[in-house]
Amino acid sequence: MRTTLAGLVLCAATVQILAGQGQLPRGELYRGPLYLTRDARFVEPASGAPLEFSGSELSAHYVLDTTVRSKTLRTIAASDITLRTAFGPTAHGMITFRMRTVDVAPYPAIRITPDTTARSLPFVIVPEDPHPGALALKPGMRIVFTIERIEGDNGVVVFENPDATELLWEALGRPSSARP
Repeated sequence: MRTTLAGLVLCAATVQILAGQGQLPRGELYRGPLYLTRDARFVEPASGAPLEFSGSELSAHYVLDTTVRSKTLRTIAASDITLRTAFGPTAHGMITFRMRTVDVAPYPAIRITPDTTARSLPFVIVPEDPHPGALALKPGMRIVFTIERIEGDNGVVVFENPDATELLWEALGRPSSARP
């Protein structure tokens, strides 16, 4: 009896501590991942984009797999592309983060050239951006992304989209944290 009572007290104390830290969702039941991959939609900047994206999916591990094709005469290294990705609506509007491809040695950097067919590329969250967490992406959310910038040789910017976050905000329908 004492063991059961002690167990219940310990469990209740743990729940109170986690709830106070904001780690427990309120009013929602989580049973684990409800998806493996979700469709993601490319949002083209008003000024146009030098790349075309299709067949895009975001996995439960926050890897964006997409097919990329060049729309310019310039060759672009895949590692020079920075995407801005967002999903929502959330309780606070939307969640956004930057993504880049990962160069894996000993293979040379993947280059997107105007004369090649579309290539499939994986993008991951940049280490400097906070990770949304395993339970952030819920079933009813939409996922959108756009090009934030493309750098060329020696870090020279060849394309920049300074309104990337606002563009994604609009694409998600300006999600608001206001609850009815």
